[in-house]
Amino acid sequence: GDLQCFQRYDYEEVPGCVGGENFRRVDFCAHRPTENTLWSKGNNGRPKKYFPLGLCDGDCDTDAECQPGLICQERTNEPVPGCLGVPDSGKDYCVSDTVTPVPTPNPTPVPTNPLPTPEPTSPFTLQRTFSGSGAPPNPLPECHGDCDDDTQCEGDLQCFQRKGTEEVPGCVGDALAAPSTDYCARRPSLDTVWMKGDNGNPAANFPLGLCEGDCDTDAQCQPGLVCQFRSGNEEIPGCVGTPVPGEDYCRYPDPTTEPTPQPTPVPTSEPTPNPTQTPSNFPTNVPTSEPTSQPTNVPTSNPTAPPTDNPTPLPTFPTNDNDIVYCPSESGSNKGVALTSTSGVKFLARSTATSFCGIFIELASGDLIPYARSYSANDWEPSPGPKAVPYSGIVCGDLACAVDLPPQSSGSYVIMTKPTSTLADKDKIARFLEMTSFGPMFSEIASLDVGGGFGENERAAAVRAQMDLPKSSHREYFRRNSNPKWDATSQNARSDHPCDPYSRWRDYAYTKHDRLDTVTDDYLYTTFEQAPEDSDSTFTIYQADSPEDITFNKGTIRGADGSSGFSGDGYYDMSGYDDFIQFNISVAEDVDVPISFRYAQGSSSYNGNRPCVLSVNDDTVRDVYDFSFSDAWSYWIYSEMVTVSLTAGFNTIKLLVRDQNGGPNIDFLRVGSPPALLMKTNGFLRHVAKNGVGVVNGWGFDFTDQTVYFKWNLNVVEGDLYRYPYGRLSVNVTDETEYLDIGNPKLDFDGYESHLPSSHFILSNGEVFEDTSSDLYDYPMVKGQEFVLPSGLDRTLYPVCDTIASHEVSSSPVFAKTPEGKWLQWSPIIKLETNGPSMNASPGEKAGNTLIDGGGEAFLETGEKLKCANVARSFENEDTCIYSTSSTACSPSRELGEVVIDMNQTSVTAFYEYGEKFVYAIRGLAMEYIDQHACVDVKSRWEVELDTICSSPTSLATATSAALADAFARSTDPNTLLRDVYGPFACAPEDVTLDKLGMQIQFGADCYTHVHKDYKNVYDFSGWVTNHPGGEYNIQKWAMGWNDSAGWYLDYPYPGVPERNVPQHPMSRWENNKGGTDIVFVAKLGNSIPYRDLPSNLKTNIIAEYFGASTNQDEGAGTIVCGSHGEVSNDRTLREQFDFRHDLEAQPTSTSVMNNQRHVVWYEIGLSAQDQLRQRMAFALSELITVVPESIDADRQTEIYTKFYDIFVNNAFGNYFDIMKLVSYSPLMAEHLTFLKSKSHPYIYRKEDKRVSSPDENYSREIMQLFTIGLYVLNEDGTQVVDESTGKPKQTYTNEGIESFARAWTGFDRQAVRGNTEEHSTSSTGNKLDPMKVIAAYRDPFPKADLTGGFLGDRYLRCVDLPLQSFLKKGAVYTLRGGNPVSEYRTDPSQYATDEAEKFVLDTTSALYQVLNNGGQYELTVELQDDLVCTGTECDVDTVRMVKVDSVYYEFKERPCVQMAFYDDGKQIRAKENKDLGSMCANPSLPHASEACCRDERFQEVRSATKETGVTYFYEGERTKYNTARDRCENIGKDLCMFEYTSVSPINEWWKKGYSWTNKDCEIMVKVNQEGYIAVVHDADYSYRKEIDRYGIPAEVDGDETLNWFKVQWDGGDFPGSSPENSCAANKCKVHSNGSCVCRTSVSESTVFDSIDNIDKEQVMAQLFLGAIGPEVTSVPTSGAGFIAHVVDGIIDASTVFEVEDK
Repeated sequence: GDLQCFQRYDYEEVPGCVGGENFRRVDFCAHRPTENTLWSKGNNGRPKKYFPLGLCDGDCDTDAECQPGLICQERTNEPVPGCLGVPDSGKDYCVSDTVTPVPTPNPTPVPTNPLPTPEPTSPFTLQRTFSGSGAPPNPLPECHGDCDDDTQCEGDLQCFQRKGTEEVPGCVGDALAAPSTDYCARRPSLDTVWMKGDNGNPAANFPLGLCEGDCDTDAQCQPGLVCQFRSGNEEIPGCVGTPVPGEDYCRYPDPTTEPTPQPTPVPTSEPTPNPTQTPSNFPTNVPTSEPTSQPTNVPTSNPTAPPTDNPTPLPTFPTNDNDIVYCPSESGSNKGVALTSTSGVKFLARSTATSFCGIFIELASGDLIPYARSYSANDWEPSPGPKAVPYSGIVCGDLACAVDLPPQSSGSYVIMTKPTSTLADKDKIARFLEMTSFGPMFSEIASLDVGGGFGENERAAAVRAQMDLPKSSHREYFRRNSNPKWDATSQNARSDHPCDPYSRWRDYAYTKHDRLDTVTDDYLYTTFEQAPEDSDSTFTIYQADSPEDITFNKGTIRGADGSSGFSGDGYYDMSGYDDFIQFNISVAEDVDVPISFRYAQGSSSYNGNRPCVLSVNDDTVRDVYDFSFSDAWSYWIYSEMVTVSLTAGFNTIKLLVRDQNGGPNIDFLRVGSPPALLMKTNGFLRHVAKNGVGVVNGWGFDFTDQTVYFKWNLNVVEGDLYRYPYGRLSVNVTDETEYLDIGNPKLDFDGYESHLPSSHFILSNGEVFEDTSSDLYDYPMVKGQEFVLPSGLDRTLYPVCDTIASHEVSSSPVFAKTPEGKWLQWSPIIKLETNGPSMNASPGEKAGNTLIDGGGEAFLETGEKLKCANVARSFENEDTCIYSTSSTACSPSRELGEVVIDMNQTSVTAFYEYGEKFVYAIRGLAMEYIDQHACVDVKSRWEVELDTICSSPTSLATATSAALADAFARSTDPNTLLRDVYGPFACAPEDVTLDKLGMQIQFGADCYTHVHKDYKNVYDFSGWVTNHPGGEYNIQKWAMGWNDSAGWYLDYPYPGVPERNVPQHPMSRWENNKGGTDIVFVAKLGNSIPYRDLPSNLKTNIIAEYFGASTNQDEGAGTIVCGSHGEVSNDRTLREQFDFRHDLEAQPTSTSVMNNQRHVVWYEIGLSAQDQLRQRMAFALSELITVVPESIDADRQTEIYTKFYDIFVNNAFGNYFDIMKLVSYSPLMAEHLTFLKSKSHPYIYRKEDKRVSSPDENYSREIMQLFTIGLYVLNEDGTQVVDESTGKPKQTYTNEGIESFARAWTGFDRQAVRGNTEEHSTSSTGNKLDPMKVIAAYRDPFPKADLTGGFLGDRYLRCVDLPLQSFLKKGAVYTLRGGNPVSEYRTDPSQYATDEAEKFVLDTTSALYQVLNNGGQYELTVELQDDLVCTGTECDVDTVRMVKVDSVYYEFKERPCVQMAFYDDGKQIRAKENKDLGSMCANPSLPHASEACCRDERFQEVRSATKETGVTYFYEGERTKYNTARDRCENIGKDLCMFEYTSVSPINEWWKKGYSWTNKDCEIMVKVNQEGYIAVVHDADYSYRKEIDRYGIPAEVDGDETLNWFKVQWDGGDFPGSSPENSCAANKCKVHSNGSCVCRTSVSESTVFDSIDNIDKEQVMAQLFLGAIGPEVTSVPTSGAGFIAHVVDGIIDASTVFEVEDK
């Protein structure tokens, strides 16, 4: 019919359908209500038949994917204008190009609808067009009858069955009077009530579905539904619409109030605590009284459109009083004075100094709504409230303020004056605190109310005092209060020790951690063993199920009333006050014997207890014998075991009720005790059940020798069911859930000590325990359950301390018995270290708290489970760094340089063998559509069999064979076995058929077979393991070598495998799931990939180590260790308030609690911190500069958010630039605004088969729009600057600016995960806490235009202007690397760290050595204070990288400079083995390449140029200027040349080569497109293969390939190709095939000023863009108008340096 396919990428709701949450990524047919209802039709141009998309269709990526007249609205979470329904988050839709895609800053009061609202469709009139028996000849249309079932209706209409004259949905007419006539109608939704039949007829409609009737039994409903029996108009839960009175409908069953005998297959979410700990997802309409703790979402992902094309001009202010409205007299009347006009701009005088004047909107009811106000002679301003005038509606002049009064439809404007009373000081202070804190407190008011008034000076003093208060760090608060139980070492932390001060102890048996193994997420098993010493224990049960068994007063013996769980035939139901039950028993001799009662007590009133008086032979044994709450009257537990004395012969045991609330139900009396059961978990004794163990809801179950595991989380202590309704221990026994009758018991090992592990203590030295508690249970704890031992345990008194290590899941529990006889168990808690300064540390204290070994000792002690805590050095933490010579010091885990992985079978299998990652090359993919044909698709893949004759060549027309052969010949794909070629091709039409998908063709000696374009792509399937509908094993098995797969491939079961019951897998399933978060693309099999480009999930330390891409510890003499601000230790004197996310499998604290922790931190500091002004300021900044947790993959984490928030706390009174720099380096901001790992176009083009891309523009836009300059240029008073040429507000930036800056925000990536922080990711680039690093290879190297006509880098020094041997000049900076020879600032081959690498060792007589050595006191950073004279090899090099001083290394850090894109006299350079590689240009004045020496007259040496260690080069990675390289070759009798390849002696390795100079000239050219953008072109030689990129000139500088356009300023706006008169030919340029001009360039330099007369600072700043290293020594400073000119020889020329202070 008219149903449409609704495409889904996850669990999106399908309009008009329910139940979709059970099917992920499954598409459904559904009814689309209107043409402008939002609808998901496809993605990435597929399915092809749906593209281009229509109005309100998604998901589009570009405007080209939308139909003409529509554009693609790129969204984050914004509404879709002109469309109905709820859009999916992040999905983009096609909308009318006349619709503003984002809201305007000042929306019109009544929004217009860009699309006409469709008129509601009139209901159809009922018509009875068929009345015969059987089926009608044709399906009946809507509202036609009589039908018998749905098959007799058109399309998706359904037959609405009627017993009488019931209304038919969507239909009207007299035919309603025709009883029992059934009509075809449209059912609006699956949960709309619908009549489908009666008494099982028609049979085709039964069993009935949800909300369908009429049913008579549950069996007539589909599985999972029940029949609701109705006698009248009762509502049907879960259904919509008006049900037929008295008819019965199928619906979902009511939730059970009692536990079901069978557990739910999937556990329900944890019960919501009371009160709720997390805010509602649906905010109220009333504003909150306190600000939220997290910033709101970024409003838009695109710049907000201008409010109007023609802004309202500023009002013309009156020059006299005639047009000014004055406030009414201060008469004290409550009546407002109506303004003379109800709308328009009014000029209003300010209030007097002693009055308040306000404008209100007066409603017909007399209510007043605040609109604007002026008080104490201040300017008019918006009043508080939702109807107030916007700030843009008020403009103030000298005499008055212009206030905009737009028309009001439901009221009129009145103006009112009230005298302002003189405020008392305390009221002034309260008002002041309202503005400077989160609310005044009486104590704060009192501290400021010291008498003498509270004026400007007092306010200033109060502000200064607030600014001087210690800062309250959110991160530090979280870490100090993080004391969770920690039962296994993770990458984050290890546990404390039971003998440490403030160790944590408890008196109950089990915690949440006893359910699942924290490391593996497997169940921990508990066994029940009979204590051997109790083998002779006996007991007797005395039932209470008949009058013959007991004596009683006024209660009732029950048993036949449907109750359950008791033993025998019944039980005694005790009544109220004075009721009793008495057991009459006889014993043979006097005996002391334990007794207890099995009882049920389901009342929670009176503190959940119904105590009785217990007496034996009329002697009171207990005045108060407790019968505590058992949670239900059908749940049976034992009372406390009490030892009583019985005499030989007859005895009475009596329970007497002494409270009006009554007593319990008594099942029986037990005299004697059963054998104790030893409960062992993970093989270790955890509890002795001296009263035995039973189940609460049954009788006769014997736990002896049973093995169980805890079914649900243990959220409770000590089984107190009154305070903890979920306090039963639930266990799984033979697939049944049973609830133990012992609760979570107190520990008591008396008499059974021999079963305890050796690691237990008998305390006897006066240790004093103090109470503590936990916030991580669902209910508050009571006193006396958890304790701390402040003193710890003296290891000399308790030698067992030294036998206990940090706790692991497999460790034995540790118990202690106090002198008072109380048994306790040690609860290991997290041990966080202090590794950095507090926010309040002074500059001299910053490095004082850095871990001396970076956490290396703990790293080694835990077998490297705990990661090194050393923090990567950055601008943020360099003040925390120290040089450590500790033998255990570790380095930050970091990737080394150019580590390239060959993606072969060995590498693929290594991911599983070493990292337990499921990585495969995919096979078995089928091609089904004609658009996959090699002649049609833009890219096709061919499997190549070298030197093989095709076994089944496809018969092809000559044109097709020629086209394909040409494509194979032109392919630059370096993969010889899987060649990707780019089409489409001019094939013969008769060959473009489905049967020629997968064609085979002979090309030369090789056979080419067309395969699916993903064939043998390598993917990480690790995420799919969990989400695979067919189970984990069917994805895991391939890595395990199943079916001889060798662990490297996965065969997609497209046809299915019937013999193994594997169903057919449609190709749509592959297309929909590949490339997402579950199946992540890695590389093509046979290609190479740099380690840094691996998906984050694969970049673990173990995998990095395998591929040689990381180092965890520096080798040699010392290590640089750094800390992190706010990284304090947890304070174990505090309670267990916060949990800490780790990387292990099981963490029992609920997601809602952990996600709420950051809110708790914020509220507690906001409410209690002393530095209120700082916190208020931080909150304001956080509202401006936002990150949204929902946009970040950091569920259950807290620390990362507190550290981000601390940026604002720490800098609340600081510099906005500092804030923006920290924010921009924050990995949270990079992930939220999506510039994380953003790569330049040249990098993507080269690495991903010429894929054309652009860097991510999100942050480039938002940092301007939301965080800094905004949309429009502003005047000093905040009003918008109007562009005189257009009359519109002047925009601060355009899309050109966004694109340019996006190229600057490339290369940012996260640091490696480290220890001592909260992080669950194990990726080597998963660190969401520390500032990001910059990957040089990802960066865009080309010029980037700024917003003012210049370029980023203007006024920096040009690199060619650096002084010769700048590494020896004053101001040169060296950073200490300790014993690590690897560069911190460059990406070098990992082999540079090996002994084979040539190091630059400083001579001990060198001046540079003396400065860096510093008498053996190595400084972290050294800046040369004077120019130094070179010594030895220093004199032979142009620059240095790493220099070795004794046994340590320093890295030279060149000062920032700009390498100009255009220069003259370029020279060609070549890389590595240049038989196949081409050349590029380099500036001969810069150290860009190394030497390669040869002799032109000898052919053999031209082919092979040489490098000689210590002769022609002096350290690995050395770069020289052209003349230096030439001179070195000439010194050995050779010269530079155009070589084919190089060799290095004595060790000839690729990593020793790099780029080398040639003696061939090179010209820098420019390519100009039709918009005037340019790209740099190198006129260099190709390789012998005359290819580009891998086999030739890099594509980014190749004249044919380059797409790296950037904006420049053209004199007069004309450029080559801008007009016929200014054509390419007119400028002597070549015309490229795409219409661009390719032109020669030359660089000219000229002085801007020849005199300093008549110029000022503004002219200097506007016209000079080249930075200078400093004035020459012989220059003379000469003052000008706002500048100083340093003039040489009295002449203003190129040597003149202008000095300007630019604030």
